[in-house]
Amino acid sequence: MKNKLHPTTSSNNISSKERLEREFKNIYDSYAKLLFYISFRVVNNVSDAEDAVNEAFLNFFNNYYEVKNVKYYLVSSVRNISYNILIKKNKENIISIDEKNIDVIDNSSNLGIDQLINDFKMFLNDEEIDILIDHIIYCMTFSEIARYKNKTRFSIASKYRRIIQKIKNNYDLDLLLSLFYY
Repeated sequence: MKNKLHPTTSSNNISSKERLEREFKNIYDSYAKLLFYISFRVVNNVSDAEDAVNEAFLNFFNNYYEVKNVKYYLVSSVRNISYNILIKKNKENIISIDEKNIDVIDNSSNLGIDQLINDFKMFLNDEEIDILIDHIIYCMTFSEIARYKNKTRFSIASKYRRIIQKIKNNYDLDLLLSLFYY
Protein backbone atom coordinates (compact mmCIF):
# COMPACT_ATOMS: atom_id res chain seq x y z
CA MET A 1 0.00 0.00 0.00
CA LYS A 2 1.31 3.41 -0.89
CA ASN A 3 1.80 5.87 1.89
CA LYS A 4 0.01 8.61 -0.02
CA LEU A 5 -2.96 9.90 1.91
CA HIS A 6 -6.00 11.74 0.68
CA PRO A 7 -6.24 10.47 -2.93
CA THR A 8 -7.86 12.70 -5.47
CA THR A 9 -11.62 12.47 -5.71
CA SER A 10 -12.73 9.75 -8.08
CA SER A 11 -15.61 10.08 -10.47
CA ASN A 12 -17.58 7.45 -8.54
CA ASN A 13 -20.67 8.44 -6.63
CA ILE A 14 -19.16 7.27 -3.34
CA SER A 15 -19.67 9.70 -0.50
CA SER A 16 -16.61 11.20 1.13
CA LYS A 17 -17.55 9.52 4.43
CA GLU A 18 -17.70 6.08 2.78
CA ARG A 19 -14.42 6.74 0.96
CA LEU A 20 -12.75 7.79 4.23
CA GLU A 21 -14.11 4.74 6.06
CA ARG A 22 -12.81 2.48 3.27
CA GLU A 23 -9.41 4.18 3.40
CA PHE A 24 -9.24 3.75 7.20
CA LYS A 25 -10.21 0.10 6.88
CA ASN A 26 -7.49 -0.45 4.25
CA ILE A 27 -4.90 1.23 6.45
CA TYR A 28 -5.98 -0.83 9.46
CA ASP A 29 -5.91 -4.08 7.45
CA SER A 30 -2.49 -3.21 6.04
CA TYR A 31 -0.74 -2.41 9.31
CA ALA A 32 -2.60 -4.04 12.22
CA LYS A 33 -0.56 -7.27 12.22
CA LEU A 34 2.75 -5.44 11.91
CA LEU A 35 1.85 -3.12 14.78
CA PHE A 36 0.73 -6.03 16.93
CA TYR A 37 4.03 -7.82 16.24
CA ILE A 38 6.06 -4.73 17.18
CA SER A 39 4.06 -4.12 20.33
CA PHE A 40 4.07 -7.75 21.44
CA ARG A 41 7.87 -7.87 21.10
CA VAL A 42 8.01 -5.02 23.62
CA VAL A 43 5.26 -5.83 26.13
CA ASN A 44 5.20 -9.65 25.74
CA ASN A 45 1.49 -9.70 26.54
CA VAL A 46 -1.38 -10.12 24.05
CA SER A 47 -3.83 -7.87 25.87
CA ASP A 48 -1.31 -5.05 26.32
CA ALA A 49 -0.19 -5.37 22.68
CA GLU A 50 -3.80 -5.13 21.49
CA ASP A 51 -4.32 -2.05 23.68
CA ALA A 52 -1.20 -0.42 22.24
CA VAL A 53 -2.30 -1.13 18.67
CA ASN A 54 -5.77 0.26 19.32
CA GLU A 55 -4.33 3.39 20.92
CA ALA A 56 -1.89 3.86 18.03
CA PHE A 57 -4.72 3.66 15.47
CA LEU A 58 -6.86 6.00 17.54
CA ASN A 59 -4.02 8.53 17.63
CA PHE A 60 -3.55 8.10 13.89
CA PHE A 61 -7.23 8.61 13.09
CA ASN A 62 -7.36 11.69 15.33
CA ASN A 63 -4.34 13.17 13.51
CA TYR A 64 -5.14 11.78 10.07
CA TYR A 65 -4.88 15.02 8.12
CA GLU A 66 -1.51 15.92 9.66
CA VAL A 67 0.15 12.54 8.94
CA LYS A 68 2.60 12.54 6.04
CA ASN A 69 3.78 8.93 6.23
CA VAL A 70 1.27 6.38 7.53
CA LYS A 71 3.66 3.52 8.25
CA TYR A 72 6.24 5.69 9.99
CA TYR A 73 3.59 7.35 12.14
CA LEU A 74 1.93 4.09 13.15
CA VAL A 75 5.15 2.19 13.87
CA SER A 76 6.63 5.04 15.92
CA SER A 77 3.38 5.51 17.77
CA VAL A 78 2.85 1.84 18.68
CA ARG A 79 6.47 1.45 19.74
CA ASN A 80 6.30 4.47 22.05
CA ILE A 81 2.92 3.45 23.45
CA SER A 82 4.20 -0.09 24.07
CA TYR A 83 7.24 1.15 25.96
CA ASN A 84 5.05 3.43 28.04
CA ILE A 85 2.77 0.49 28.86
CA LEU A 86 5.76 -1.63 29.81
CA ILE A 87 7.22 1.07 32.03
CA LYS A 88 3.92 1.69 33.78
CA LYS A 89 3.13 -1.98 34.18
CA ASN A 90 6.49 -2.95 35.64
CA LYS A 91 6.91 0.33 37.53
CA GLU A 92 10.53 0.33 36.58
CA ASN A 93 12.68 1.76 33.87
CA ILE A 94 15.56 0.05 32.17
CA ILE A 95 18.47 2.19 31.11
CA SER A 96 21.15 0.79 28.86
CA ILE A 97 24.36 2.76 28.78
CA ASP A 98 27.33 1.43 26.91
CA GLU A 99 25.59 -1.96 26.53
CA LYS A 100 25.12 -2.31 30.31
CA ASN A 101 21.56 -2.44 31.64
CA ILE A 102 20.61 -0.57 34.79
CA ASP A 103 17.28 -1.38 36.41
CA VAL A 104 15.96 1.71 38.13
CA ILE A 105 12.90 1.16 40.32
CA ASP A 106 11.10 4.50 40.62
CA ASN A 107 8.71 3.79 43.48
CA SER A 108 10.99 1.99 45.89
CA SER A 109 14.39 3.54 45.35
CA ASN A 110 15.85 6.94 46.12
CA LEU A 111 18.10 6.38 43.13
CA GLY A 112 15.26 6.28 40.62
CA ILE A 113 15.30 7.54 37.08
CA ASP A 114 14.46 11.09 38.19
CA GLN A 115 17.42 11.15 40.56
CA LEU A 116 19.72 9.76 37.89
CA ILE A 117 18.57 12.40 35.39
CA ASN A 118 19.09 15.10 38.04
CA ASP A 119 22.61 13.80 38.60
CA PHE A 120 23.26 13.88 34.86
CA LYS A 121 22.11 17.52 34.75
CA MET A 122 25.27 18.43 36.65
CA PHE A 123 27.35 17.68 33.57
CA LEU A 124 24.82 17.45 30.68
CA ASN A 125 22.82 20.33 29.24
CA ASP A 126 19.06 20.16 28.55
CA GLU A 127 19.52 19.22 24.90
CA GLU A 128 21.85 16.38 25.84
CA ILE A 129 19.38 15.14 28.48
CA ASP A 130 16.59 15.20 25.86
CA ILE A 131 18.68 13.21 23.37
CA LEU A 132 19.62 10.68 26.05
CA ILE A 133 16.00 10.20 27.15
CA ASP A 134 14.69 10.04 23.57
CA HIS A 135 17.25 7.41 22.60
CA ILE A 136 17.39 5.30 25.77
CA ILE A 137 13.94 5.55 27.30
CA TYR A 138 11.81 6.08 24.19
CA CYS A 139 14.05 4.01 21.89
CA MET A 140 14.05 6.61 19.17
CA THR A 141 16.67 6.22 16.45
CA PHE A 142 19.14 9.00 15.75
CA SER A 143 17.25 9.70 12.52
CA GLU A 144 13.95 10.09 14.40
CA ILE A 145 15.53 12.40 16.94
CA ALA A 146 17.17 14.42 14.17
CA ARG A 147 13.85 14.83 12.36
CA TYR A 148 12.17 15.89 15.58
CA LYS A 149 14.90 18.42 16.43
CA ASN A 150 15.47 19.61 12.83
CA LYS A 151 19.10 18.46 12.87
CA THR A 152 21.08 15.90 10.92
CA ARG A 153 21.36 12.28 11.99
CA PHE A 154 25.14 12.68 12.04
CA SER A 155 24.97 15.61 14.48
CA ILE A 156 22.66 13.68 16.84
CA ALA A 157 24.88 10.57 16.68
CA SER A 158 27.97 12.70 17.42
CA LYS A 159 26.25 14.41 20.35
CA TYR A 160 25.13 11.04 21.69
CA ARG A 161 28.71 9.72 21.61
CA ARG A 162 29.84 12.80 23.53
CA ILE A 163 26.99 12.30 26.03
CA ILE A 164 28.05 8.70 26.67
CA GLN A 165 31.65 9.82 27.08
CA LYS A 166 30.59 12.46 29.63
CA ILE A 167 28.63 9.82 31.56
CA LYS A 168 31.64 7.48 31.51
CA ASN A 169 33.88 10.30 32.73
CA ASN A 170 31.53 11.24 35.57
CA TYR A 171 30.25 7.81 36.63
CA ASP A 172 31.84 4.49 37.29
CA LEU A 173 29.31 2.34 35.40
CA ASP A 174 30.20 -0.77 37.38
CA LEU A 175 29.59 1.11 40.62
CA LEU A 176 26.37 2.55 39.20
CA LEU A 177 25.22 -0.94 38.23
CA SER A 178 26.03 -2.33 41.67
CA LEU A 179 23.82 0.32 43.33
CA PHE A 180 20.76 -1.11 41.60
CA TYR A 181 21.33 -4.79 42.41
CA TYR A 182 20.67 -5.38 46.09
